Amino acid sequence: MRLCLERIVGPYRERAVEFTMPAIRNAGDLAGAMAAVADATAQGAVTPREAMQLGHVVEAYVRAVEATEFERRLRVLEAVDATSP
Repeated sequence: MRLCLERIVGPYRERAVEFTMPAIRNAGDLAGAMAAVADATAQGAVTPREAMQLGHVVEAYVRAVEATEFERRLRVLEAVDATSP
């Protein structure tokens, strides 16, 4: 059955996306990046599925920024705690 469906429908192949994601250098750039994804979706430059995948990329970046910020704050607190009498 699966073979028949694969022959009829064919495998899903992703296309190259013609979209320029704005540079994301810090957390402040994330809203602009998501706005650009939403605009590209509204204009039809990317499909809703592609927009969702781009959103996952931005979400992963957010998690990385949060983890980095948490680590930085923890080091500061540990340094303050180590110097306290």
